[in-house]
Amino acid sequence: MVKETFGMSGKSPIKVDMKRGTYHDMSPAGPPPAETGAAFAQAAHFFRKGRLKDAETRVRYVLDREPGHIDGTYLLGQITLQTGRAKEAVRLISKAIEGKGGVAEFHVNLGVALLASGQAEAGERSFESAIKIQTENGDAHLRLGIVLLRRGEFNEAISHLRAAARLMPEQPDARMNLGLALSHRDGSLAGIGDLRKAVELGPKDGLARASLGNALIDLGDFDSALVEFDVALALHPNAATLHFRRGRLLNQLGREREAVVAYSQAVALDGSLAPAQNELALILNRRGRHREAEVCARKAVSLAPKQFDFRLNYGNILAAAGRTSEALTCYESLEQEFPEFAEAYLQHAKVLQDSGDFARASDVLDTLRHINPDLTLVFQRLAADPSVAFTPEELGKVASFIEDDKADEATVGELCFDMGQVLERNERYDQSFAYYIRANKIRNAACNYNPDVMCENTNRLISTFDAGVFEDRREDGMADDRPVFIVGMPCSGTSQIERIIARHRWVGGAGEMKDFGILARELPHVLGGGGLEYPACVRLLVGKKVHQLA
Repeated sequence: MVKETFGMSGKSPIKVDMKRGTYHDMSPAGPPPAETGAAFAQAAHFFRKGRLKDAETRVRYVLDREPGHIDGTYLLGQITLQTGRAKEAVRLISKAIEGKGGVAEFHVNLGVALLASGQAEAGERSFESAIKIQTENGDAHLRLGIVLLRRGEFNEAISHLRAAARLMPEQPDARMNLGLALSHRDGSLAGIGDLRKAVELGPKDGLARASLGNALIDLGDFDSALVEFDVALALHPNAATLHFRRGRLLNQLGREREAVVAYSQAVALDGSLAPAQNELALILNRRGRHREAEVCARKAVSLAPKQFDFRLNYGNILAAAGRTSEALTCYESLEQEFPEFAEAYLQHAKVLQDSGDFARASDVLDTLRHINPDLTLVFQRLAADPSVAFTPEELGKVASFIEDDKADEATVGELCFDMGQVLERNERYDQSFAYYIRANKIRNAACNYNPDVMCENTNRLISTFDAGVFEDRREDGMADDRPVFIVGMPCSGTSQIERIIARHRWVGGAGEMKDFGILARELPHVLGGGGLEYPACVRLLVGKKVHQLA
């Protein structure tokens, strides 16, 4: 029997297999009737009750006495199909069709068996044969529609799936796959109605719930999508890809702590799920958990060594952990294997520049420019090197790209910062300042910066963290003198002080830690603050919780 799976893609066709029987009648089979007709009727009864082993024993008894029994041969084919013996099912159902070829159901189940044995084209022809025999066979239209959907032939798939939905109005699979086909062809908005109808028809169908959740993500309705994934997981708690999709959704919602749990559950259930390993690595790295991130990233690369973005992420995680030489080796291997993957060269050059090796960084960028001469691609990295002198023609090319209405706004913003930096070094301050102003306008628009809101938030912090807050919690923290906190305003010399202190043999610099920002974002959830946001939820901090967070 074909195994039910949850598609990694948001719009994959999900369910194609026959319904599994259930065991209701568990009375002993007893001896078979002497008359083959009665024995066959008993075999069919066992099959309908889900007693597949008893059904197989009875039908083989029939076929031993009457080898040409067509319905018995077909029934045995159904049994072998449902018990995972697809090749045997193909042989048996084909034999039944030789004796009775005008039955549409025979051709439908032969198609299912052919698909299960990896013969997709032959399976498709079987479904077409069933429709020729019985034009209004909803099951044949459904299965043929799914085959066409998988192959990307959306117009033809939609035609058959619409027929299936008309002929089987109570069948959630028909509606679900029609919604998926429409989503692929015309966008998720076109398919959302049929996906909702599928859930309405099958509220306990986890696959339909997952498909609706994927469509809602595409439409930006993340909260509703999360509800669908939660219901689907309640129905299928061991579906690794569902945990993965839920983790990705939680990450999009900014709920990183929960996302880590969901990704971790996905890889615990299926350690071969490379995308989950990769995305878990990224989120752990962002949270400063570099060692754990490295383990997951290395696993993702081992599972999918040709996935160049996984390998790039692995190199970046090594670089973030301070393992520069290993990161550089990772970038170099990427460049050799995927010479047109520009991001590998750019990250390679950045790590070299960050370590002060501008000469080697320049060599890397020269190699990339021979492959891709687009100056805007490497301009940021070249601008970071104070020894690089740009010609007026080169600066003109970058300026023209910035003024191009078709250029991506985020890319333009970054190039404006770089142009400002280059022009400032050349003492062309008025032009430099104009680019900086434009860059900041683009960045502010993207982050929706509001100075009044910032002022209000700052006042809220000041009023919340008064002397009393610290006095009341004086004994609540962790009695450990190992951490040394350097606190100051931006550009006030804190990094320099860290470098000075870190020269002591008993001290190691940790850089700018992200832990407090992460804790602040997640504190309302950690404290269960009943709707209180940070910093108001701080009043709920008690001794045990403070110690735990410390």
